[in-house]
Amino acid sequence: MLMQDAQQAASRGARRVWGRIGRCVLTYLLLYVTAWLIIALLFPWEGESFAKVMATSLILLGFIGTPTLCLAICAGLAHRKMEPRRFRGALVAPMLVFAWPVLASSTAAAPLLQVMVQLAFVCFLMPAPLLPEKWKVQA
Repeated sequence: MLMQDAQQAASRGARRVWGRIGRCVLTYLLLYVTAWLIIALLFPWEGESFAKVMATSLILLGFIGTPTLCLAICAGLAHRKMEPRRFRGALVAPMLVFAWPVLASSTAAAPLLQVMVQLAFVCFLMPAPLLPEKWKVQA
């Protein structure tokens, strides 16, 4: 009976962690897609159609979004004892480095909005850390 309670508690804890990881991924993707929709609709690139700009954004998601999410998840799982404000501050510079692929764009809006996405995600929206120190297994 005691073993079954411990397994159920561990299962609830794992679901909680996976839920926070899922929230982290979905939050970033929503923010990223919103920014690129704004870029495609309001600040079109020279001679590029809406579809072409969105296709470029999907390619850039691999270069910007993948490392951003990998860093957010790995750091979020590794640093459990750091307070959230300090944790977010430590991740600002690495997150901004990942925005480098858009620096070569023909418009200033793409780099500016991408940097804003990175900052908004790391400073306000990322669940930090993913495994808070105060979480206890409840039996």
